[in-house]
Amino acid sequence: MSNEEQKKPKLKIRYDGFADGSSVTVSLQDATQQLLEQYAVMARSDDPYFRLRGKQLLAMASEDHAQTTEDLYNSLPDTHRGEKSFEGATSGGNSAAEPHREKWPLYQAYIDSLHSKNPKLSYADMQRSAAAKFQVSAKTIQRNTENPKKGK
Repeated sequence: MSNEEQKKPKLKIRYDGFADGSSVTVSLQDATQQLLEQYAVMARSDDPYFRLRGKQLLAMASEDHAQTTEDLYNSLPDTHRGEKSFEGATSGGNSAAEPHREKWPLYQAYIDSLHSKNPKLSYADMQRSAAAKFQVSAKTIQRNTENPKKGK
């Protein structure tokens, strides 16, 4: 080993996400080697998805060896489950709907008042009327209200 290699700090990766609460610290070089071996196995798989994904991961790792491998290693547990994508989609949907949640009880109150004034109106007619009043689609009203005629 040259003096330059000895002075270079060894990068380590720590993963804390084990179910039993334990953690493991692995050198980046070891982690890179393990991941490249795993991706190579995936690239030779009979499953077309794993074969394609293995080739993609090998290509990504070869582009920027250290940073890509560190990023992949840190996200690997979530990659298999798709948890990060699911969390992002869920929180995105919830945050988009948040400003409108305050209005949802008003939709039901309006539907109930229409029903009490004219019980012969169909639920679809009440939805259309509420949609026009609140300037939303009838589908939005349908998703956030219940038919006052049912359950009585």
